[in-house]
Amino acid sequence: MTPEISSGGTCNSYLVRRVDRHLNAVYDRALAGTGIRTTQFSVLRALALEGEARISVLAATLGMDRSTLSANVKPLVRAGLVEVAEASDRRARDVRITEAGHTTLRAAMPAWIAAQESFEAAMGHESARALRKLLAETLAWQG
Repeated sequence: MTPEISSGGTCNSYLVRRVDRHLNAVYDRALAGTGIRTTQFSVLRALALEGEARISVLAATLGMDRSTLSANVKPLVRAGLVEVAEASDRRARDVRITEAGHTTLRAAMPAWIAAQESFEAAMGHESARALRKLLAETLAWQG
């Protein structure tokens, strides 16, 4: 195995995972004073946009499996930021953002915007836009 491959230099999966961890750490630091983490911010934001959603639909929207989403929702429920209720068909669960969740999201938004703007400034607007386009195209790839 060549050193470049063994160090992850050409492995797409390795590099994307490293970038994911790095960006999550940067955004988590930005959100540190808000009481929520990046993944929880994403859940709250999706619920604020969608309103009430089935756990399975929300998981698909966020690109998570149901068990990962459930693990991220539990602390939000404990904090009173979201509610989970049995759906009408009793086999599914619906999740919705509470007023406290809306308040937390509004309070976290300036920190998230600052992290976004910092990334844009560091990468350049065109590069950041091109990266988002490439990442969206990657999500569409079926392998």
